[in-house]
Amino acid sequence: MKTNQIFQDFLNRISSHGILEDTPNTLRKKLKILNLSLTGLAGICFFYFVLCLFNKLFLSALVTSTSFLFISISFYFIRIKKYNFVFHSTMCYGLLFLASVIWLDGSWNYAYFYFIFIPIASNILFDKKTVIIFYLIVSIVCLISAIHLLSIYPSYNQVSGAKIFLGYPNIIFAALLIYAAVRLFKNENLLYSLSIEFQNEVLEEKNREIMDSITYAKRIQNTLLASETLLKENLPEYFILYRPKAVVSGDFYWASKVSDTNFLLLTGDCTGHGVPGAFMSLLNMSVLREIIMGQNIYRPDQILNLQRDTIINALNSDAAADQSRDGMDCVLCSFDFTTRKVQFSCANNPIWILRGNEIITFKRDKQPIGLHVGNPKDYTLQTFDLHAGDIVYTFTDGFADQFGGPRGKKFKYGQLKKQFISINKLSMTHQKSILENTFNTWKGSLEQVDDVLVIGIKIK
Repeated sequence: MKTNQIFQDFLNRISSHGILEDTPNTLRKKLKILNLSLTGLAGICFFYFVLCLFNKLFLSALVTSTSFLFISISFYFIRIKKYNFVFHSTMCYGLLFLASVIWLDGSWNYAYFYFIFIPIASNILFDKKTVIIFYLIVSIVCLISAIHLLSIYPSYNQVSGAKIFLGYPNIIFAALLIYAAVRLFKNENLLYSLSIEFQNEVLEEKNREIMDSITYAKRIQNTLLASETLLKENLPEYFILYRPKAVVSGDFYWASKVSDTNFLLLTGDCTGHGVPGAFMSLLNMSVLREIIMGQNIYRPDQILNLQRDTIINALNSDAAADQSRDGMDCVLCSFDFTTRKVQFSCANNPIWILRGNEIITFKRDKQPIGLHVGNPKDYTLQTFDLHAGDIVYTFTDGFADQFGGPRGKKFKYGQLKKQFISINKLSMTHQKSILENTFNTWKGSLEQVDDVLVIGIKIK
């Protein structure tokens, strides 16, 4: 048992020669096979070196001894990471060595069997098909040439009974080398498969944990969004088209009834989408709740001014240049449906009001809720008198920025305007359905590029 352990440790040390922790797995397998093959060949050559000396075949012994020098040099170059040089030199030396042995000893030593290993070795050591084919052709040419020349010319050494001592062992060694090479390759593939399987299990477990966390984050985010009950109680007729790109979203809508006649509704688009965007949306909704419900501030412009200051301080955005774009684009509306008035402030995002077949647009403040290049300015408060039948549209940029259509282009805002005008006579439920179908048709098989949020409110 102890002897087996010592032998196994020896093989492990030999096979891992020149292999480092960061050695790629493909190269690791090549080096293990090459190291063990060189060691095995050294043993075979030593066996023949002794036999040649015993039979007084001194020239054959000299040729055989060159293998010890070559193998030592190969191990050195493996240690200094000259892998490609070792691979090619091994192939070339093998061809030259076999040609020399066959010329010296003739057909009775069956050395030409070893030409079989040249294409096998090239397939193991090289990835380029041209290199593999080159060595395959060379080995075939050498094998055919050796058999042909041996039938014409006598060998250099003429030893009676040499076949028993020098020929038959070559057949045995060739068979053993083929078995060992296949066995080693299968073991390496098995170890690699087990490693991949283990890594997949680890990744699946981590993926489950991440998805559980994201799903929980979605539940939290959905809890903080404006509830359907709140919206139905305070909006006359409306639709919300909400399509996150991922499980959670950077787009969100938030609402609060601050008095009997005053209803606040925010349409927000936070930096990023997915988990990063969702974190920003949770932060912004938390700050909104504190400003409106905690500090009793209800004017849209004042809310956004304070929201921006709070977000900048919370993120410490002035500490790093790469945080300068963290924030939110939004529209915050304050509706008074009794007097049919709407007050609003726009941070980059627009608000459109459809009256008849005309879209009324408004100037927006081109600065986000967050750090902005240049000196920040107070957000503008705008007031507009609504008429019965008007439709107020607020939205993020996800719909207009979606690639698709026959040419794979963006949908764009101009086309979105035409879409709103074409459906303005329909119910809000029907409008949402048409917008969903339009988005799906336009997107086709392409990936959704961003979160999508469109809100429509019809005034009565």
